[in-house]
Amino acid sequence: MTTRSGRTYKSATENPTMTEESVAALMRILLEDRKAREEQYEAQQAQMREQMQRQRERDELEQAQRREQMERQRERDELEKNQMREQMEMLRRVVEESRVDQRNRE
Repeated sequence: MTTRSGRTYKSATENPTMTEESVAALMRILLEDRKAREEQYEAQQAQMREQMQRQRERDELEQAQRREQMERQRERDELEKNQMREQMEMLRRVVEESRVDQRNRE
C-alpha cells in the first residue's frame, strides 16, 4: 500500500504475518498522513483567503484612486469652465464698451 505522501507499506493481505503492533503502526502512519493532508489543505485555504483579501484591498485602493482622479478632473473641468465664462464676460464687456465709445464718438 502506498500513502499519498509516498510511503509504501505491505498490507495485511500481502503479509499475513502482520502483528497487531504493525497494524497499529500502519494505522498511526495513515492517520499522520491524513492529518498532514488536512493541514496542507487548511494552509492552502488560508493562503487563498489571504490572496483574495489582498486582491480586494488592491481593488479598493485602485477604485479609490480612480474616484480621486475623476474628482480632480471634474475640478479641473469646472475651473476651466469658470475661466472661459470669465473670459467671455470680459470680452462681452470690452465689446460693449467699444460700442458705447463708438456711439459716443458718432
